[in-house]
Amino acid sequence: MKTLRSLLIAVLLALVCAAPALAQSALNLTVNRDFGYNLGSQIRGTFSMKASGPSDLTSVTFFIDGQPVKQVDAAPFAFQFQTTSYADGFHDLSATGVTAGGQTLTSPMRRFEFVSASQEQSGMGKIVLPILGIVVVLFVVILGFQFLAFRRRKREPVPLGTHRNYGVFGGAICPRCGRPTPIPLGAMNLGFSRLAFCENCGRFGILHPVKLEQLRRAEDAELQDAKSQVTIPEPTAEEKLKQQIDSSRYEDMK
Repeated sequence: MKTLRSLLIAVLLALVCAAPALAQSALNLTVNRDFGYNLGSQIRGTFSMKASGPSDLTSVTFFIDGQPVKQVDAAPFAFQFQTTSYADGFHDLSATGVTAGGQTLTSPMRRFEFVSASQEQSGMGKIVLPILGIVVVLFVVILGFQFLAFRRRKREPVPLGTHRNYGVFGGAICPRCGRPTPIPLGAMNLGFSRLAFCENCGRFGILHPVKLEQLRRAEDAELQDAKSQVTIPEPTAEEKLKQQIDSSRYEDMK
């Protein structure tokens, strides 16, 4: 029993000691996308095979489907290829390397499917459509929250010329009513603009943020416009009769 245990320990120690040497003597092959389409094992476009191994590696030969396509005699050991230069379908990629000591190393084989343009479009659709679906759902949810929050809030008319607190997202000039309005926190970001409700007219639309100075000028301008539009109300029939009576009394006194 002790002899068997000692033998197992010796084997494990030998494997541990040999592991670094085995790793150094291995030839690794990676396939990287330079430009194009890559979904799992499906690729299309410009790609590079890169080999790495022991420090005394002197040359590497790259293979596609067992046929040598390029020999590189100096680091970095890499070969760039176009998938469109080969037939659509599955292809095996591999490499062999030679060390300064004359040792030949072979990399594990990598299998990829070179796809056509139509397959690429189909694959892109599988990626893009779910993303678009998520974006649409988020848009609807955010819009729904905005609508509910706006409806539940007791909206009172903001007096003309009121200096508002525009908050984190600032404010905008509503394209519907022309009045300055804060941009709410739940507004959907469209890059240089946001989708939100105007606190004045209650309409939903695209609001373009503007500087605070412009908002303050808009507040002052709407107040001045309101003052210029003040008209004297037409007197009622009772007021007209009273004026006539007062005028007749003044004439009698003459």
